[in-house]
Amino acid sequence: MLKKYVPLLLATSAIICGCSSASKNNKKIIAANLETFLFDKEADFLAPEVSKISANLEANHNFALYFTNEGCGDCETFKPIITNYLKESKMMIYKFDVEANREELQLFNTLYGERFFTKNESGAFVVSAPMFCVISENNIDWIKKESYMKTYEAFKNHLNSKYRVDNLYYGEGNIPSLDYVNKEFTYISYNQSNPDLNNLYKEKIAPLLNESSKKVIISNNPIENEINLKITGKTISKTYSRNEIIVTSKTPVETIKSYL
Repeated sequence: MLKKYVPLLLATSAIICGCSSASKNNKKIIAANLETFLFDKEADFLAPEVSKISANLEANHNFALYFTNEGCGDCETFKPIITNYLKESKMMIYKFDVEANREELQLFNTLYGERFFTKNESGAFVVSAPMFCVISENNIDWIKKESYMKTYEAFKNHLNSKYRVDNLYYGEGNIPSLDYVNKEFTYISYNQSNPDLNNLYKEKIAPLLNESSKKVIISNNPIENEINLKITGKTISKTYSRNEIIVTSKTPVETIKSYL
C-alpha cells in the first residue's frame, strides 16, 4: 500500500507521516467522554486542540490520542473499528488528523515530540498513521500492531484487557446531570493551572484513582489555593447528599482514600 507523507517542516525538525507494542498489562481507568453519556448521541472524537491535550498531560490525566490521516488507506480501514470502540466504551479520545491540522501538529511536536515520537536518520520526527496510544499515569502505551488493529474484536479485547472506561471524567463546570451519575461519586475540583495544586493532585490523589469503585469527576475549578473533594450521592427524593473536605499537603492519604 502506498504511504502518504505530510510535507511539514518544523524549525528544528521535520514530521513524516505514513501508514504503519503494547507495554504494561496493568488495568487502568481511562477518562470517559461525558457528553456521550449525557445525551446518548452518536459518539464523536474530541477536537484536537493542543491546549486541552497539554492541560490533560500536565495534570497527569488518563486519556487516549488517535493520529490519523484521511487520505491514508490504512486509516480508512481502521476508522470504523475505532469509531465502534468509542461508541461502546465512551473513552475520551483526542483525534489528530496529521494533514488537516498541520499547525496543531507542529505545536504538539514542539511541546511533546521528544516524548511521543522517534526520529529517523535525518532527525525528523516519524508520525505514523494510523497510530493510537493511551496515556495513563504519564506512561504512553502505543497500540500499533496490525493484529490489534485489523478487526474490532481484536482491538476491543486488547484494550479491555488493559483498561476500563467507567468512572473517570475530566471537564469544567458544575456537578453533571443525574443522567450520568447514577450512583455515589466523588467530585474533585481544583485550578489545574496552579502548579502547586497539580503537584498535590499528582502526589496524593492520582495514585488512588485506579483503586476507586466510585465514579470520579475532576473539574477545573477557579479556586486558587485548594482542592475540593466531595462525595456525592442520590437520595430517594433525587436530591444530592454531600460531604466534602479541602485537601492540602497535610491531609492524610487515608482520609483522601475514604473519598475515592
